[in-house]
Amino acid sequence: MEGRTAEGLSATQLKYIAALFMVIDHWNHIFLPLSGLAAASPTWSNLFYYVGRAAFPIFAFFVAEGCRKTRDFPHYLLRLGLFALITQLPFLGPFRGQGGSIIPTFFLASLAVYLAQRMASLGPGRWLAVLPCAWLAHWMQSDYSWMGVLTVAAVYLAGETHRNQLLMLGLCTSFLYLVQLPAQALVTYWLPAGEALLPALAQALPSFLRTWLPYYLLSAAGALAALPLLAWYSGARGNGSKWFFYWFYPAHMVVIWGLHFLFSTYLT
Repeated sequence: MEGRTAEGLSATQLKYIAALFMVIDHWNHIFLPLSGLAAASPTWSNLFYYVGRAAFPIFAFFVAEGCRKTRDFPHYLLRLGLFALITQLPFLGPFRGQGGSIIPTFFLASLAVYLAQRMASLGPGRWLAVLPCAWLAHWMQSDYSWMGVLTVAAVYLAGETHRNQLLMLGLCTSFLYLVQLPAQALVTYWLPAGEALLPALAQALPSFLRTWLPYYLLSAAGALAALPLLAWYSGARGNGSKWFFYWFYPAHMVVIWGLHFLFSTYLT
């Protein structure tokens, strides 16, 4: 409980807040261009997306907490693995092309922590177990991919001190939005294949900084907004069923897709 406020938000309350952010993000993603209501500017038209970025850090934090506090790690993994399969199904059907579920990412992150615990005799080398799990997340194209696995593992490694947990979460989130994703976008979309790197980079960088950099800065700001909320975490579980959040993920996706289908079929 070190570094946590005695009076604050319970885990359940924070997960409800994260679930709200997630619904805003997914609703916006399916009902584009709903976010265009925010403003005419291409940057600010992603307002709902930026708000939704706060969901992942909160859920990632509590997956690390789950790994730390569970009394039956194999059962915890079994539960995550089952819902990883369930939640991935919509992305093979109605949500094809929309990315992947976050639950497989959290399952692989928890599996990495479990394997590292089982290999305690290897010392620090046991954390190499994170690498194949991160690669699997990348190969599966699950949401947040390998960086999601590393984030959960890093928060777990931060130990029991709440301040250190939030610091590690903030570092991983900043790296994701200010280093990894911009570099990936720059290489993928802005540097023509077959051209010399430095001249192509010099030509692409001004436009990239003018258009994509604000997007990633605002995305990082939205995600880092989760940290003040998590700073109010009291350490208490709170009232509510743990199963709610497992079922809520696939259920809300199906509801959003169903509404989208009805609107696009009968109201357009």
